Amino acid sequence: MYRAIALLSAVLFAGSISAESVVSYDGDNVLSIPVDGVEKALRSLIDNGDVERWGGNVTHLQIHVPSAKVEEAIGALARNDVDYSILTEDLQRDLDQETVASKNRVRNIFRSGHSMDWTSYHRLSDIHNYMDYLAKTYPNVASVASAGKTIEGRDLKYLKISSGNRNAKKFWVDGGIHAREWAATASAAYVMKELVENRSKYASVLNKIDFYVMPVMNPDGYEYSHTNERMWRKNRRRHSSGCVGADLNRNWGFHWGESGVSKNPCDPQIYAGAKAFSEPESQSIANVISSLKPEGYISFHTYGQYILIPFAFDDYTKPNDFNELRRVALKAQAAMKAVAGETYKVGHTPTLVGAAAGGSDDWVKGVAGAKYAYTFELRPNNDRVGFALPARLISVAAQEALAGVLAVANEV
Repeated sequence: MYRAIALLSAVLFAGSISAESVVSYDGDNVLSIPVDGVEKALRSLIDNGDVERWGGNVTHLQIHVPSAKVEEAIGALARNDVDYSILTEDLQRDLDQETVASKNRVRNIFRSGHSMDWTSYHRLSDIHNYMDYLAKTYPNVASVASAGKTIEGRDLKYLKISSGNRNAKKFWVDGGIHAREWAATASAAYVMKELVENRSKYASVLNKIDFYVMPVMNPDGYEYSHTNERMWRKNRRRHSSGCVGADLNRNWGFHWGESGVSKNPCDPQIYAGAKAFSEPESQSIANVISSLKPEGYISFHTYGQYILIPFAFDDYTKPNDFNELRRVALKAQAAMKAVAGETYKVGHTPTLVGAAAGGSDDWVKGVAGAKYAYTFELRPNNDRVGFALPARLISVAAQEALAGVLAVANEV
């Protein structure tokens, strides 16, 4: 009883955040603009950090425009005769839909000893506590380990899900390398849940593969996106300039810094770090992956609904076994579509979303030697506001993610 009360208090405390510390997105716009139109009309605003590129593809980009810059940005587009569409005129309204509290959370604590569900987004403590719960409740299957510490001293926890087979192959799944991509973290946590709590459903895969799942690769940034700035992307390293953060998915040591990055520590999105593996998070996780030598690797991101195949560091270089990677990716695509009818586009990363060096999947394929390595960009597609996936869609996005993992794992 005392444990349940303590857990309840933790939930209530986690929901109480000082309004003074929270960035508001009232009146912020998100626009869909042709790539050449962005360069023509908004380049100076982007370079100054006044507006931000979010998602998109090689034809159109989604641009986040703070309310104070809406008039200037719209004016620049009009002067340059650039067509655009408005995806939202009030980002905060979309975020309010995303963060609807689950009615089941308190009930879950008393019923099952943990607060995880997939009808709301959860804080880091909920996720890490759930990992501990799985390890305690299913000790013959699940065990928790830490890859190391973040820049602020938090654990980089991952869960091993054991096959019990001494000759098992290894498969790594992760999410949340970008702090604001909450649906990616929730989906990785769902993979843990299913492979442990509903193990018998997936026996054909689980009898031959040991899974390693890290739902939150960027714990410091993830917490900051909950407490202060919902759209925070990077880690929380403080630079001598006073700026904060590096993009952990530009920091891995394979063709580091060659494309799609910034070398400016004050860049709000894609600063690649001072050097390859300058950040403790990327270095620590890479060390564990190197030791495991997994055959399979999937990193969950949001958004756009893509199954991305390495390499991403330039526009043309592909792995020698690209056709095999594509064959298996198409199986994942079919499995994900079977969940709810949504299509995930399959292709070479730079062809679909543009080149960017220093990503985890490139390093895992190019250095760690995984046979099958992918990035899954989960819901929604580019017709909707990306990072603000409504809470009601968490479950189906997670089910799609799991279906994709199982399809790839079946080929390992």
